[in-house]
Amino acid sequence: MKNTALLKLLGSCLAVLLTVGCATSVPLQRAQVDSFRTGDSASDLQVKLGKSTPTLEHSFAYAGAQYLARHFNLQTGMQQSGTVVCTPTCMYIPIMVPVYTQFVIVYGDAGRTVRAYGTLEELSKSPEESVSALMPGLKVAMEKAQAEKKKG
Repeated sequence: MKNTALLKLLGSCLAVLLTVGCATSVPLQRAQVDSFRTGDSASDLQVKLGKSTPTLEHSFAYAGAQYLARHFNLQTGMQQSGTVVCTPTCMYIPIMVPVYTQFVIVYGDAGRTVRAYGTLEELSKSPEESVSALMPGLKVAMEKAQAEKKKG
């Protein structure tokens, strides 16, 4: 009986470590995204972002204009994972792990207003030509910024 309680405690601790200990940024939640609007000022959007933190920021140019892109992790759901712990007998311990997708906010007007927002796929397939046209430049700048970030 003691082993079962110990295993449950171990599983709970492991779940907390996996979800909190490894987090390097605070993710966005769908409810926050639902409040975003194109044309929001950067300061208004910052209030809506709350404690969410970007995973990457970079600027890029398109058609003579400068843009700022801020990338976030957007939590889209939970996935069950697990681990097996063996003390005389083996026991499977389920762990719920958050699932994320990359979400981008593009600011125009020298970073003062929200020009577009969404996942990379949503922005690339946007029916607004002015938004989808930004994506090649954004993706190139994103790759450069990611490489710089890895260098440290």
